[in-house]
Amino acid sequence: MNFVEDFRVPLWLFNGHLQTIWPATVGKKHLRRKVRPSYFREKWKTPDNDFIEIDFNQNFYKERNPIVVLFHGLEGSSSSYYSLAFYQACKELKFSLSIPHFRGCSGLPNELPRSYHAGDSEEINWILEKYSKICAEQNRELYVFGVSLGGNALLHWAGTYVSNSLLISNLRCIVSICAPINLRSSGLAIDRKINRLVYANYFLRSMKRKARDKWNQYPDDFSFEKVQNAKPFTNLIIRTLHLFTDF
Repeated sequence: MNFVEDFRVPLWLFNGHLQTIWPATVGKKHLRRKVRPSYFREKWKTPDNDFIEIDFNQNFYKERNPIVVLFHGLEGSSSSYYSLAFYQACKELKFSLSIPHFRGCSGLPNELPRSYHAGDSEEINWILEKYSKICAEQNRELYVFGVSLGGNALLHWAGTYVSNSLLISNLRCIVSICAPINLRSSGLAIDRKINRLVYANYFLRSMKRKARDKWNQYPDDFSFEKVQNAKPFTNLIIRTLHLFTDF
Protein backbone atom coordinates (compact mmCIF):
# COMPACT_ATOMS: atom_id res chain seq x y z
CA MET A 1 0.00 0.00 0.00
CA ASN A 2 1.28 3.46 -0.90
CA PHE A 3 0.07 5.63 1.97
CA VAL A 4 1.02 8.87 0.23
CA GLU A 5 -1.10 8.08 -2.81
CA ASP A 6 -3.96 6.56 -0.82
CA PHE A 7 -4.31 9.43 1.65
CA ARG A 8 -6.87 12.05 0.72
CA VAL A 9 -7.57 15.12 2.84
CA PRO A 10 -11.31 15.60 3.47
CA LEU A 11 -12.69 18.57 1.55
CA TRP A 12 -13.76 20.33 4.74
CA LEU A 13 -10.18 20.29 6.08
CA PHE A 14 -9.16 22.73 3.40
CA ASN A 15 -6.12 24.38 5.03
CA GLY A 16 -3.18 23.65 7.28
CA HIS A 17 -4.74 25.23 10.36
CA LEU A 18 -7.80 22.97 10.22
CA GLN A 19 -5.64 19.93 9.49
CA THR A 20 -3.58 20.75 12.59
CA ILE A 21 -6.29 21.80 15.05
CA TRP A 22 -9.00 19.25 14.24
CA PRO A 23 -6.91 16.12 15.03
CA ALA A 24 -5.63 17.67 18.27
CA THR A 25 -9.13 18.56 19.50
CA VAL A 26 -12.12 16.77 17.96
CA GLY A 27 -10.01 13.94 16.59
CA LYS A 28 -8.40 13.34 19.97
CA LYS A 29 -11.80 13.12 21.68
CA HIS A 30 -12.89 10.55 19.09
CA LEU A 31 -9.70 8.54 19.57
CA ARG A 32 -10.11 8.58 23.35
CA ARG A 33 -13.56 7.06 23.00
CA LYS A 34 -12.28 4.43 20.56
CA VAL A 35 -8.80 3.68 21.92
CA ARG A 36 -8.26 2.64 25.52
CA PRO A 37 -4.49 2.34 25.88
CA SER A 38 -3.13 0.15 28.63
CA TYR A 39 0.48 0.88 29.56
CA PHE A 40 2.92 0.04 32.27
CA ARG A 41 5.66 2.52 33.08
CA GLU A 42 9.37 2.21 33.77
CA LYS A 43 11.78 4.81 35.07
CA TRP A 44 15.17 4.76 33.36
CA LYS A 45 18.23 6.41 34.84
CA THR A 46 19.98 8.75 32.41
CA PRO A 47 23.77 8.80 31.90
CA ASP A 48 23.93 12.13 33.78
CA ASN A 49 22.04 10.75 36.82
CA ASP A 50 18.64 12.20 35.95
CA PHE A 51 15.67 10.09 34.85
CA ILE A 52 13.04 9.67 32.16
CA GLU A 53 9.85 7.61 32.19
CA ILE A 54 8.82 5.23 29.43
CA ASP A 55 5.40 3.74 28.72
CA PHE A 56 5.06 0.22 27.29
CA ASN A 57 2.01 -1.66 26.08
CA GLN A 58 1.09 -4.43 28.51
CA ASN A 59 2.54 -7.36 26.53
CA PHE A 60 5.78 -5.62 25.60
CA TYR A 61 8.09 -8.12 27.31
CA LYS A 62 5.79 -11.13 26.98
CA GLU A 63 5.80 -11.31 23.19
CA ARG A 64 8.62 -11.41 20.66
CA ASN A 65 6.97 -9.25 18.03
CA PRO A 66 8.50 -6.15 16.38
CA ILE A 67 9.06 -3.10 18.58
CA VAL A 68 7.88 0.40 17.68
CA VAL A 69 9.51 3.28 19.56
CA LEU A 70 7.75 6.66 19.32
CA PHE A 71 9.47 9.92 20.27
CA HIS A 72 6.76 12.50 20.94
CA GLY A 73 6.64 16.16 19.93
CA LEU A 74 6.95 19.40 21.87
CA GLU A 75 5.17 19.01 25.22
CA GLY A 76 3.73 15.72 24.02
CA SER A 77 3.36 12.40 25.84
CA SER A 78 1.85 8.95 25.56
CA SER A 79 -1.54 10.70 25.86
CA SER A 80 -1.07 12.84 22.73
CA TYR A 81 -3.53 12.18 19.93
CA TYR A 82 -0.86 10.77 17.61
CA SER A 83 0.29 8.46 20.43
CA LEU A 84 -3.26 7.10 20.64
CA ALA A 85 -3.25 6.53 16.88
CA PHE A 86 0.08 4.71 17.12
CA TYR A 87 -1.25 2.57 19.95
CA GLN A 88 -4.25 1.51 17.88
CA ALA A 89 -2.14 0.83 14.78
CA CYS A 90 0.36 -1.27 16.74
CA LYS A 91 -2.47 -3.21 18.34
CA GLU A 92 -3.94 -4.03 14.93
CA LEU A 93 -0.52 -4.99 13.52
CA LYS A 94 0.38 -6.96 16.67
CA PHE A 95 3.48 -4.82 17.23
CA SER A 96 4.77 -3.75 20.63
CA LEU A 97 4.77 -0.02 21.35
CA SER A 98 7.03 1.94 23.65
CA ILE A 99 6.93 5.71 24.18
CA PRO A 100 9.89 7.35 25.94
CA HIS A 101 8.99 10.69 27.52
CA PHE A 102 11.45 13.49 27.15
CA ARG A 103 12.54 14.94 30.48
CA GLY A 104 9.68 16.57 32.35
CA CYS A 105 6.97 15.33 29.94
CA SER A 106 5.77 12.25 31.83
CA GLY A 107 4.05 14.22 34.60
CA LEU A 108 7.03 14.25 36.95
CA PRO A 109 9.59 17.08 36.85
CA ASN A 110 13.10 15.85 36.17
CA GLU A 111 15.82 16.52 38.70
CA LEU A 112 18.51 18.31 36.67
CA PRO A 113 18.28 21.79 35.08
CA ARG A 114 18.37 20.39 31.52
CA SER A 115 15.13 19.57 29.76
CA TYR A 116 14.91 18.56 26.09
CA HIS A 117 15.22 20.19 22.68
CA ALA A 118 14.93 19.50 18.96
CA GLY A 119 18.61 18.63 18.58
CA ASP A 120 18.75 16.27 21.54
CA SER A 121 20.57 13.51 19.68
CA GLU A 122 22.59 12.59 22.77
CA GLU A 123 19.37 11.68 24.58
CA ILE A 124 18.06 9.74 21.60
CA ASN A 125 21.32 7.81 21.37
CA TRP A 126 21.43 6.33 24.85
CA ILE A 127 17.70 5.56 24.75
CA LEU A 128 18.03 3.64 21.48
CA GLU A 129 21.06 1.80 22.82
CA LYS A 130 18.79 0.47 25.59
CA TYR A 131 16.22 -0.72 23.05
CA SER A 132 19.05 -2.22 21.00
CA LYS A 133 19.96 -4.49 23.90
CA ILE A 134 16.35 -5.65 24.20
CA CYS A 135 16.18 -6.38 20.47
CA ALA A 136 19.51 -8.23 20.51
CA GLU A 137 18.56 -10.39 23.49
CA GLN A 138 15.09 -11.23 22.17
CA ASN A 139 15.83 -11.13 18.42
CA ARG A 140 13.14 -8.52 17.72
CA GLU A 141 12.92 -5.96 14.92
CA LEU A 142 13.04 -2.26 15.82
CA TYR A 143 11.11 0.54 14.10
CA VAL A 144 11.68 4.09 15.37
CA PHE A 145 9.37 7.06 14.77
CA GLY A 146 9.58 10.70 15.79
CA VAL A 147 6.78 13.26 15.59
CA SER A 148 7.47 16.99 15.21
CA LEU A 149 10.24 17.88 17.68
CA GLY A 150 10.82 14.18 18.28
CA GLY A 151 11.30 13.78 14.54
CA ASN A 152 13.89 16.56 14.57
CA ALA A 153 15.83 14.95 17.40
CA LEU A 154 15.67 11.57 15.68
CA LEU A 155 17.00 12.92 12.38
CA HIS A 156 19.73 14.80 14.20
CA TRP A 157 20.71 11.54 15.89
CA ALA A 158 20.83 9.72 12.56
CA GLY A 159 23.16 12.37 11.15
CA THR A 160 25.30 12.81 14.25
CA TYR A 161 25.64 9.20 15.39
CA VAL A 162 26.03 7.55 12.00
CA SER A 163 28.34 4.80 13.25
CA ASN A 164 26.12 4.16 16.28
CA SER A 165 23.01 3.89 14.14
CA LEU A 166 24.64 1.05 12.22
CA LEU A 167 25.18 -0.80 15.51
CA ILE A 168 21.57 -0.60 16.75
CA SER A 169 20.41 -4.22 16.73
CA ASN A 170 17.75 -5.14 14.17
CA LEU A 171 16.95 -1.50 13.36
CA ARG A 172 14.69 -1.63 10.31
CA CYS A 173 13.85 2.04 9.81
CA ILE A 174 13.61 5.49 11.31
CA VAL A 175 10.72 7.74 10.32
CA SER A 176 10.38 11.46 10.99
CA ILE A 177 6.84 12.84 10.85
CA CYS A 178 6.08 16.56 10.41
CA ALA A 179 9.44 17.67 11.77
CA PRO A 180 10.14 21.44 11.55
CA ILE A 181 13.49 20.94 9.83
CA ASN A 182 14.40 24.63 9.66
CA LEU A 183 14.06 25.55 13.32
CA ARG A 184 14.85 29.23 12.85
CA SER A 185 12.15 29.70 10.21
CA SER A 186 9.71 27.58 12.21
CA GLY A 187 10.39 29.57 15.36
CA LEU A 188 9.84 32.86 13.59
CA ALA A 189 6.66 31.58 11.91
CA ILE A 190 5.07 30.31 15.13
CA ASP A 191 5.64 33.71 16.76
CA ARG A 192 3.60 35.64 14.15
CA LYS A 193 -0.06 36.64 13.90
CA ILE A 194 -2.55 33.78 14.24
CA ASN A 195 0.25 31.27 14.77
CA ARG A 196 1.32 33.09 17.91
CA LEU A 197 -2.24 33.35 19.18
CA VAL A 198 -3.11 29.70 18.56
CA TYR A 199 0.07 27.62 18.60
CA ALA A 200 2.72 29.57 20.53
CA ASN A 201 0.35 30.33 23.40
CA TYR A 202 -0.76 26.68 23.48
CA PHE A 203 2.81 25.44 23.91
CA LEU A 204 3.89 28.24 26.21
CA ARG A 205 1.17 27.55 28.78
CA SER A 206 2.78 24.32 29.87
CA MET A 207 6.33 25.44 29.09
CA LYS A 208 6.01 28.52 31.31
CA ARG A 209 4.63 26.39 34.12
CA LYS A 210 7.59 24.05 33.78
CA ALA A 211 9.95 27.03 33.59
CA ARG A 212 8.58 28.37 36.86
CA ASP A 213 9.03 24.97 38.50
CA LYS A 214 12.57 24.79 37.14
CA TRP A 215 13.26 28.32 38.36
CA ASN A 216 12.11 27.27 41.83
CA GLN A 217 14.64 24.43 41.66
CA TYR A 218 17.46 26.53 40.20
CA PRO A 219 16.67 30.24 40.79
CA ASP A 220 20.13 31.43 39.76
CA ASP A 221 20.08 29.90 36.27
CA PHE A 222 17.71 32.35 34.51
CA SER A 223 15.21 35.15 35.05
CA PHE A 224 11.69 33.75 34.99
CA GLU A 225 10.14 37.21 34.52
CA LYS A 226 11.76 37.49 31.09
CA VAL A 227 10.03 34.36 29.85
CA GLN A 228 7.11 36.10 28.14
CA ASN A 229 7.13 34.79 24.58
CA ALA A 230 8.61 32.12 22.38
CA LYS A 231 11.84 33.86 21.42
CA PRO A 232 13.04 34.84 24.92
CA PHE A 233 11.94 31.43 26.15
CA THR A 234 14.12 29.74 23.56
CA ASN A 235 17.08 31.99 24.24
CA LEU A 236 16.89 32.00 28.02
CA ILE A 237 15.77 28.49 28.84
CA ILE A 238 17.10 26.23 26.11
CA ARG A 239 20.40 28.04 25.59
CA THR A 240 21.11 28.50 29.31
CA LEU A 241 20.03 25.12 30.64
CA HIS A 242 21.66 23.15 27.82
CA LEU A 243 24.90 25.16 27.86
CA PHE A 244 24.64 26.33 24.24
CA THR A 245 27.06 29.17 23.49
CA ASP A 246 26.14 29.90 19.87
CA PHE A 247 22.34 29.46 19.83
